Amino acid sequence: MDQFQRIQQLNPDLTINHIKSTAFAKYGRVYEEEFDTSVYLDFLAKKVTLPKNTPTSFFPNAKKMTKCPASVDIARYVFGGLNIQVGYSASLNSRVNQLEYHKTSEVSVGLNDHILFLGDPARLFNNRFDTGDLEIFYVPADTLYELYPRVLHSMPCKVSAEGCRNAVINLDTAYHAPSFKGTYTAESKILILVNTWLIAHRQTPGAAEAGIPLSLDGENIEIRY
Repeated sequence: MDQFQRIQQLNPDLTINHIKSTAFAKYGRVYEEEFDTSVYLDFLAKKVTLPKNTPTSFFPNAKKMTKCPASVDIARYVFGGLNIQVGYSASLNSRVNQLEYHKTSEVSVGLNDHILFLGDPARLFNNRFDTGDLEIFYVPADTLYELYPRVLHSMPCKVSAEGCRNAVINLDTAYHAPSFKGTYTAESKILILVNTWLIAHRQTPGAAEAGIPLSLDGENIEIRY
């Protein structure tokens, strides 16, 4: 039994798809061997540590990864020649907790196997989303994937005590810098960071204090491992 099958067996109440299944096609695409991910994986293994006092951590721009040849190729062929930045996340998270989306693609690759919760943007009504409408995907380590614009997605969730460390590739917009304030449209009420629209479950630690709208309804689904 491989790790994917084991996670499915430990979570019989959940439908967990493989990221290479056809179910993923509406959310993004997987790149098989088009890009060399070795620099990303080496950086994650040697430079990125798991968080100690919070379930997740994120750093938006690691210059060594941003300037590597693979990033040049991804900027050219995935983002059409636009400038990108490559950051990283580290997670001990095992629940949905919160969902975010961007209006540009996001590309990622993980050092560890992990789970993604993904949501169809058409199911977001009045800035609210129900976790019952999420689809769950198992992502093996060293799988480079693109999430399409506006796809709601969780932080990577662990499938072992090792947690998960991921390289995250976005447009060079410093989108995780503090955003401007204002509620000029209904959607702008959940615009928390630059190019980042975010909602959280009421059980998410620190979300209310951070001013994140608690409009993620339903069960705060947990992945057992």
